[in-house]
Amino acid sequence: MPRICSQVKPAYDGLCLGEYLSRRFTYKTEAEWKEEIAAGRFSVNEIILQQHHRVCTGDTLVYLFPDEYEEPGDLSYHILYEQDDFLAVHKPPRLLVHNNKKTPTQNLIYQLRECHSPSYPTADIIHRLDRNTSGVILISKNKRALVDLQKKFSQRQIDKTYYAIISGVPKKKEGCLQSPITIGASGKIKEAVTTYRVVSATKNHAVVELSPRTGYTHQLRIHCAHMHTPILYDTTYGASTAPPGSRQMLHCAALTFAYKNRIHHITSPLPDDFKTTMNRLNLFLEETT
Repeated sequence: MPRICSQVKPAYDGLCLGEYLSRRFTYKTEAEWKEEIAAGRFSVNEIILQQHHRVCTGDTLVYLFPDEYEEPGDLSYHILYEQDDFLAVHKPPRLLVHNNKKTPTQNLIYQLRECHSPSYPTADIIHRLDRNTSGVILISKNKRALVDLQKKFSQRQIDKTYYAIISGVPKKKEGCLQSPITIGASGKIKEAVTTYRVVSATKNHAVVELSPRTGYTHQLRIHCAHMHTPILYDTTYGASTAPPGSRQMLHCAALTFAYKNRIHHITSPLPDDFKTTMNRLNLFLEETT
């Protein structure tokens, strides 16, 4: 049975086990963690812990999670930029940003909090990238930065630049895509806006620069499909085929924003699979910094 170890930090000293787990590992509620405790999945020094157990600084908790297959993620992320309040991380494709209950360790937040050296125990998600989308992502180091930067995203004060390889070539070399999309499980319809520019093209494929002016889930993938030029290998939104092991060819190349009286322009290099695919299709892209 797989094991995960977690060392108790001073900030959590004296908390009951269920409260500690819900504060430290927010992908489950306290009630859900209590079910795991009742199932005997937590121990210290091989002693099974009960609900009333209070954690102590320095304790190493061992969690035995169920024998379910945890799909491995690509853990070759690296930190692009760091300051007191946030990190900018290059996220490779095939890595979840957060835990979806089936990937307790194979996600970026767990790796930063528990495995990175030095660790970032308060790391939290400011915004998201799909598992198979690569590129730059911002991670907060404290609550104030989390709130401030999430507000900038919601108020559209952060400029985002993506590159995509698409099937087909847009009729116009640049333009503005404005169309309603359905938002998640809520079913709400929102007007979404994306500008695009063709960077390189052959008869059947193109590299486009995409700048979302709104920030809805899967917006860029949907808008490319609306142009009848779906993102290469994105079978969810119109691509006809995808070779085994491939992923949608979408990369978040840059974020630009103001924070604490400074303009930050953070770039993320194209991953190898993106460059290899461009070369195979005789496409090119001159990266800028």
